[in-house]
Amino acid sequence: MSEEKYYNLQAIVLRNRLYKEYDKLVNLYSLERGRLTVLAKGASRPNGGLRGLIQPFTQVNLNLAKGRGSLDIIFQGEVMRPFISLRQDLEKIAYASYMTELIISSMPEGKPSRSVFVLLLSAFSLLDMDISPSHASCFFELHLLSALGLAPYLENCMNCGRGLKGGSFLLSPARGGLLCISCAKELPNSPLSLGAIMTMRHILREPFSSLPQLKISQECLQELEQAIGLYMEYHLQYALRAKDMLKSLL
Repeated sequence: MSEEKYYNLQAIVLRNRLYKEYDKLVNLYSLERGRLTVLAKGASRPNGGLRGLIQPFTQVNLNLAKGRGSLDIIFQGEVMRPFISLRQDLEKIAYASYMTELIISSMPEGKPSRSVFVLLLSAFSLLDMDISPSHASCFFELHLLSALGLAPYLENCMNCGRGLKGGSFLLSPARGGLLCISCAKELPNSPLSLGAIMTMRHILREPFSSLPQLKISQECLQELEQAIGLYMEYHLQYALRAKDMLKSLL
């Protein structure tokens, strides 16, 4: 096989949609080429051989051929991890769809990022482990911000340098990190507990495999969802649309 005409990808299927009568367009995030759209011919036929390869949220190894136009064509492959539970449980479907929407919106086509590929795979693994989808979502959001160079600064007040044990803090999207209440009098955000701040630091510093053992109270989780949500909406304007889609599915 010519290397110019045929190539291989390790990829995660983000979504697919009907294209013409029996073909489907498949959105992928691949290790080698980042985000891209390819063609799966005959995949919508009842006995189509590619049907199992293009299911959303599936990790696959694909062989592709260069197309005559702008779309390359899947001609064979194998499923590496099907993540079946992510397509059977409504809550998991909603959160996995939210994550893929953020990837589609934030990552330009043809710009690979190993850290983002591993992040998405790790987040799907967490959902598949029956960890709380909200916990997995916080992990995904914070690490996506980090991969994009937008991780919040969580060591002390960005304005006066006050330490975390020196008072109440909130997460300022505009400043990109923590501000103590004294330095943030005009900001509407609710204060974050020390536990919420330390939880965010743990999520950003520790490997994803430690997250199932991390205990997060419902009160702390609500703080995180509000603070991270506002932070993402400020830095990633499309996050609000993705969050609305998540709510519509639940």
